[in-house]
Amino acid sequence: ARRAKEGSPSPEGSYGGASLELGAYGGITSEVEQLKRDRLLLLKEVMRLREVQTTTSDEVRRLSARLQATEQFQAQMMSFVEAVQQGTGLSFNMNSGLNMTSEQVASRLPRKRRQML
Repeated sequence: ARRAKEGSPSPEGSYGGASLELGAYGGITSEVEQLKRDRLLLLKEVMRLREVQTTTSDEVRRLSARLQATEQFQAQMMSFVEAVQQGTGLSFNMNSGLNMTSEQVASRLPRKRRQML
């Protein structure tokens, strides 16, 4: 191997990059080892991110099921309110009915007679 003299143009000037020191300075061996470590770190990070993605997907599925159950319950309650409204002959607007006090609602419902035993 020949070394360039001081002041003479070096081949690295044409590539624009730094030259690689071999041998006692670590050289390619340490660079390969560093790349292997980097690869392992990246693989660990990919595995961690996959786990996070799985956990997040499970959470989204769980929340979606809860939302669907809540919406179904709301629809059942609305059907029940409509059935009660029709069965008792009540005819009040749902919007105004929501603003009514419990006494106002109770006054519109038929009263039950209770027998003493």
